[in-house]
Amino acid sequence: MVTVKQARVGIDATMAEMAKMMGMCLDTYRKIENDPGRMTMRQAFKFSNLTGYDIGDIFFPEESN
Repeated sequence: MVTVKQARVGIDATMAEMAKMMGMCLDTYRKIENDPGRMTMRQAFKFSNLTGYDIGDIFFPEESN
C-alpha cells in the first residue's frame, strides 16, 4: 500500500506536474495530496491510471468532514 504522495513521487512527478496531468490547479491537487479523502472516485481512477498503481494499492482514507 502506498500513499498518494508516494505514488506521485514513484513516477518522478512534481505536485505541479501531477496537477496538470490530473487537469486541476496546483492548489486543488495540493489539498488532495494532503487529504486524499477529498479525492472523488473519478479522480482516484485517473490518479491510479497515471501512476500505474492499482487503485486498491493506493491508500485513500475515509472522506474527511
